Amino acid sequence: QSSNSVAYLILTIVTACIAAPLAEEFLFRGYIYGALKQQTGKLFAMVVVGGIFAAVHGNLPALVPLWAFSILLCISYEITKSLWVPIGIHAIFNATNIVMMLTPQAAE
Repeated sequence: QSSNSVAYLILTIVTACIAAPLAEEFLFRGYIYGALKQQTGKLFAMVVVGGIFAAVHGNLPALVPLWAFSILLCISYEITKSLWVPIGIHAIFNATNIVMMLTPQAAE
């Protein structure tokens, strides 16, 4: 199917802005971070989960920014005690990236 099709675009948006933030936040913040934090403490857990999160995305140039983003998501989770906040931040981040990729000026 062509990457210019409406169905492909909708699937990409739903995956990036809804499915991925939900799945990744439940996995990284809800499960891995929670389990690691109990064993090691908050700071170490944030750093380790951030590294795993960044590595899983497989984008070497974005490794450090994704690591920092993951730590920000952990901090938002710690402050609010709710996974919905990092899910929302993650969804907005992904949506912003999609808009930037689809904007003709961003390609220049």
